[in-house]
Amino acid sequence: MAGQLEQQAFHKPLQAFPRGNLGSSHVKLLPMVMVALVALAFMPHAAAETSDEPTSEVTFYGHVFGIGRASPMPMNTQFPKGESDLSQGFVAHSCGVAPPPGGSSCEDDTQNEEWLYTTAGFVQVKNQAEFDYKKLHNERGLTKDTFLDKGKDITATFYMSADDHGWPLAACAPGVPHDVPWPVPCWNWDPGVLTQWQVQATVFTGVLGAYGGAADTQPDIAGALAGNKLIKLAEGVSSTQDVKSLEPAGNPTVWKFDINLGKPLREKILKEESYVVRFKWWSVKADGTHKVLPEVDQWNVDSGEYYPPVVNIPVKGAFTVEYTIPQFVYEKLVVLGIMNTPWGSYDVDQDSIKLTIVDSNGASVTPQHINRLSDFSVAHGAHYKPVNVTYVWDFRADKLPPGEYSVTVAATNYQGSAASECTGKFAITSGGHGGDITVGQCGVRTISDTQLDTVKQGSANDAQQPPDAPAPAPQLTALHVAGVALLAAFWRWRK
Repeated sequence: MAGQLEQQAFHKPLQAFPRGNLGSSHVKLLPMVMVALVALAFMPHAAAETSDEPTSEVTFYGHVFGIGRASPMPMNTQFPKGESDLSQGFVAHSCGVAPPPGGSSCEDDTQNEEWLYTTAGFVQVKNQAEFDYKKLHNERGLTKDTFLDKGKDITATFYMSADDHGWPLAACAPGVPHDVPWPVPCWNWDPGVLTQWQVQATVFTGVLGAYGGAADTQPDIAGALAGNKLIKLAEGVSSTQDVKSLEPAGNPTVWKFDINLGKPLREKILKEESYVVRFKWWSVKADGTHKVLPEVDQWNVDSGEYYPPVVNIPVKGAFTVEYTIPQFVYEKLVVLGIMNTPWGSYDVDQDSIKLTIVDSNGASVTPQHINRLSDFSVAHGAHYKPVNVTYVWDFRADKLPPGEYSVTVAATNYQGSAASECTGKFAITSGGHGGDITVGQCGVRTISDTQLDTVKQGSANDAQQPPDAPAPAPQLTALHVAGVALLAAFWRWRK
């Protein structure tokens, strides 16, 4: 698209856009930019009971390296590329056979189930041997309150096979089920069958601990369930299938179970909550009971790149560019773009971020003397901070004509299932200086009228300062200290 700046991935915080170097005037305005970023990052979000934002179907992928209630596994919006198939089960497991206390129903048993919980960052583990909760990003809660579309269904997919031995993925050569139509042939060690096999999926939400805390530790799913802290959001079961292995060529050993959980029971999910998903499985007998027979119903849970557990949730405002804020500082135009998703800053596609500027006639303007600074928080405890992208444009060096202009920051979420943009406006006076600005605010409003007036007034004052004029000495507030810390981090990276 004409007028869009070429972008590239930024994996270090506050990395400069490659065009040009930061001159002395850029260095002098950076502390002000950093302070503005910090102030906006910590603005309180206004409470909202509904959302009119567009609905996107967000896909969560399970990254499975263990089974059972005692071993909940992470899920996020990252496709599990390169992850191996777990292909494991319990040989002597049974449920629904003996009544309590000697036995348990298949609905209550803790082994015939797979639990997933939302994580706030990428999963970089590729197999069971590498797995450790300390390698994950287990911050409790969400970035912000989320809103679900109660008019659309939640759906899920789970993969299982008969026989608990499993065939190594390298020898299985299953193809790419995520790219070609199902089924895909794959074989196990021994013949096996699971008659009238069924998988149930349940989505819960609940508070798993202090908001944003416990990044390195396993969430206590069993305790949350026992303490009635998990609230059912949706539930459904698959159709029954006879799961067989060692069928003729062209038939699958790994079987796909599609589940429709129906419409979500709640619309608003508070940011203090996490999403939790449970898959359970059993054989449906002729009398309608659910059983898993020991030494007979030998099941595998399959996962990884080729057989990932999937949950699709209809989310309103799954990705939002919340603000586009133009401001004139020392004869430069500084554009702040603030964006995030409910799941954490990892879910912003850095390569998708684009800045577009058009004049009052809709003609595109392509800046030449421009730098980009980006803050993508990926450290433990920082995933719920918004992504801040700052453009610093020497519009006078580009001889930008007087007039009114629109500036748009646009981006998508990591998997490309949701997109957003937000537009602000600015003017250049007849003398070539910065004029009026209009802050673009999109989605739920999180900035007060007073704060908006402060930004606009600061732009008007700063626009008249010559590039080399010393900035007035600010009072040392907490926000200034934070801004200086960010600036110091930036300079450490440059060195």
